[in-house]
Amino acid sequence: MDRTSREFPVACVVTVFNKAPYLAACLDALLAQEGGPPAEIVFVDDGSTDGSGELLRRLIAERGLTTAKIVSQANAGPGPATNRGAREATQPWLKLVDADDILAPFALRVLAGEAARHDLGLVYGGMDWYGPEGPRFAPPPAELRTRVFADPVTDALATCQSGASNLLVARALFLAAGGCDERVFIQDQGICPRVAAVPGARIGVFDHVVCLGPADEPGRLMKNQAQILHDETLTALLFLRDHPELARAARLAAFRCCADRAWKRGRKLFGVGPISAAHAAYLQAKAGVLWRHEEWIEATLAIYRAGGRVRRPA
Repeated sequence: MDRTSREFPVACVVTVFNKAPYLAACLDALLAQEGGPPAEIVFVDDGSTDGSGELLRRLIAERGLTTAKIVSQANAGPGPATNRGAREATQPWLKLVDADDILAPFALRVLAGEAARHDLGLVYGGMDWYGPEGPRFAPPPAELRTRVFADPVTDALATCQSGASNLLVARALFLAAGGCDERVFIQDQGICPRVAAVPGARIGVFDHVVCLGPADEPGRLMKNQAQILHDETLTALLFLRDHPELARAARLAAFRCCADRAWKRGRKLFGVGPISAAHAAYLQAKAGVLWRHEEWIEATLAIYRAGGRVRRPA
């Protein structure tokens, strides 16, 4: 049975900000999905100034699509654009897609298959990059090795699982979680812990690559290490503050992840030394002490803000 189009009616939510060179390939990959194209495609043009909106309208008309629509808004950033698309969608499952990414032809099939096999509300596959040769995908194995989170919140905070084009999520679950955290610029950082906090949520992850992004795209957020590290840390801090009831194990997992990131990555990338908040936080977290841990996490944010261009939500 074609799980994608029957058991798992999917709305692909594609956020677009100045991605004109990539839109045709992104759209054609959605239409080429095994088992048939998604039931719905929602493009959110987040204030593009490069003609992306006009190009999308032409591509949709040329392909005769009746299941695609474009929502236009003033530039608000990736999080608000994703949340707008999720609200506009009407299907029970959401496939988030960055407009410069290419989905494997089997992406929806295998993501939906693993969601069904393990009764998951959120499932992640692997993601990688493609170069001048173009996107090439290895066929999936007969049986994927999907790891289901035993303790969704703790596992989400410990693994910092992220990504957009590599996930499939139940729309009701995404909306119940509040969608993307609009206080963080990179839209996908908070999805996993926020969904994990919804009672009864089940989350799984497998490694096989289901999407590829262009390695040479200069404006891609994933190329900005300071932004990534900052937003991973800010996501954890905001989640801890939003959930004061969190068990010690979950809090310690988040603290250790943030402190380890600040000390090891900060030392390598930004010249952080041993007399620093990063090192103090690292030693405290390693010892399993949670004294003023939220303050220590907040202090480490300055490392990334000083180390590179870090954008904040409007």
